[in-house]
Amino acid sequence: MASKKFRKISKSGTISPQKVNDLPAELIDKIVSYNDGDMASLRASSCISKAWRAGSLPYLFSFALFSSREDFTRWRTIHASCPYFLDFVRIVKYEPGARTQDEELSRIAKSLSDIAHYGALVNAITNPPNYSPHPPGINISCMPRARKLLWDTLLSYGVSVIPETRQFISSFPAIQDLHFSGLFSSISDGIEFLSLFKNLQKLELDDLAFEQISLSKIAVCLRDWIVDKVFAVSPPKNLRRITCESGEFSFSPKAFVRLLDLAADSLEKLAFTPPISAIAEPDWLRLPPFARQSFENLHSLTFVTIQLGSEPFDPAFTLQWCTTALEIIPSAPKLQRLVVHTLTDEPDQVEEITKGGFFDWDHLAETVSRLYPELKEFVFRVSMEYNFGEEIKIALEKRLKKLLLGMGEKLVIDWYDENATNDDSASDSESDLY
Repeated sequence: MASKKFRKISKSGTISPQKVNDLPAELIDKIVSYNDGDMASLRASSCISKAWRAGSLPYLFSFALFSSREDFTRWRTIHASCPYFLDFVRIVKYEPGARTQDEELSRIAKSLSDIAHYGALVNAITNPPNYSPHPPGINISCMPRARKLLWDTLLSYGVSVIPETRQFISSFPAIQDLHFSGLFSSISDGIEFLSLFKNLQKLELDDLAFEQISLSKIAVCLRDWIVDKVFAVSPPKNLRRITCESGEFSFSPKAFVRLLDLAADSLEKLAFTPPISAIAEPDWLRLPPFARQSFENLHSLTFVTIQLGSEPFDPAFTLQWCTTALEIIPSAPKLQRLVVHTLTDEPDQVEEITKGGFFDWDHLAETVSRLYPELKEFVFRVSMEYNFGEEIKIALEKRLKKLLLGMGEKLVIDWYDENATNDDSASDSESDLY
């Protein structure tokens, strides 16, 4: 009697190995994408089958960190054995000494006294052994699809544009998003460095400093050289988003306007800080005239009010400044979202700005409606020193909506808690302001 063969049934809720291998590439990619950044999981999925390996490799090699000579050598080896892996790189980070610094921090004995331990930690962070801000002279092959470069060097070591720097940056010809944090040896080095990136769409400068700069040059706004020496020579053709905070080391009003003129054809989102009083920022009492007549692609404009230290804040002045600025800024026929922002420490400050005679709200509503007929959302954002509570916010919203009645259904009152905790469901991240 022939034995009967029984098919082995898998446990409920599991997928047989054969079915896993037969999944379409699009579904495999979707599954693998959920593990993006989890290197252990990506390595595991790459071992399932050829199809899963093909779906995992673009995520395994999407990020390239250059921290030591060994990193440069590693990528040369990768190119020699599997050159197409370099096509997967999307983000590059240059952070010399990062690995060495981590090793040094792990070696510091916790048995040291608190003072000695703290001193050793500070020294390891600020003075890592054999540190150099410049790339080593090791050629790496082109990573043609890398779009974002994070450049992070210590502020105690100046970056000069030497042949090794040019050689390194030339390996990423398609960079569109540059985040720079560090010290340039001179303004001329900063100018040449930025001019090496021909396809920038986004530029973020954090903790920018210079070794060789005179006080007279600092008096002329520190960032103006970016507009006058870099963008004026090589205009940004695809700059879509500009976020600019006012302050001691920001642009001057004239340089800011020149920057917007240069980016007028591609600019889609603009966020900047208006002056908080006539006393705090006298240079910004009024925007200079623009050379361009319109921002054809601008669809989002945000005024972000920021108070630094004990500087006085005059909400009526800031609201009037924003209203006047709307008349000066070139027309934006496609604008869909406009955000105006004010600061409050206590609920009674909101009540104060809604009192009769405080500010011409009708003029603001009329100006917005006249200039932006296609506007879909007018956001009036109120920053709170602490959460005022739903009852108070609802009452204040009624007063604001009555004052801005002309905005109709477009009006959105947005409450932003400046000191929200992670446990606060209503908390926002700082980036939400922009």
